[in-house]
Amino acid sequence: KKSILFSILPLMALFLFIAAYEPAPVPDDLDLGWPEEVMTAFDKACFDCHTSESGNVKAKGKLNFSKWEDYKLTKQVGKLDGIKETVEGGDMPPKKYLEKYPDNALTEEEVKLITEWASAEMDKLMGE
Repeated sequence: KKSILFSILPLMALFLFIAAYEPAPVPDDLDLGWPEEVMTAFDKACFDCHTSESGNVKAKGKLNFSKWEDYKLTKQVGKLDGIKETVEGGDMPPKKYLEKYPDNALTEEEVKLITEWASAEMDKLMGE
């Protein structure tokens, strides 16, 4: 019994790893009131993993755009700062994701768009 269990465990781990990086359908009703060009960039590079429909539990646990409106103001500001830093640093989308979906890499213009928008949005929220 132990040998069967130990032979199945690596297959289960592989399945979970692959499932974590499968893109999720982007919810059609995700309307955050953000500029269209920002939403387009997020749709391209972020929503596959960071929405409730994603199978990537770790990613949506860190940031879930589907639950954005449920986040407290301070959490939204913190998430915006995190978005700005990770996108600016080239850490998102992650390399493993881009190996499978290279067309989803953010362009320099999209990185600039997102970081400038995130900074402005933080300023707006902190003024409220």
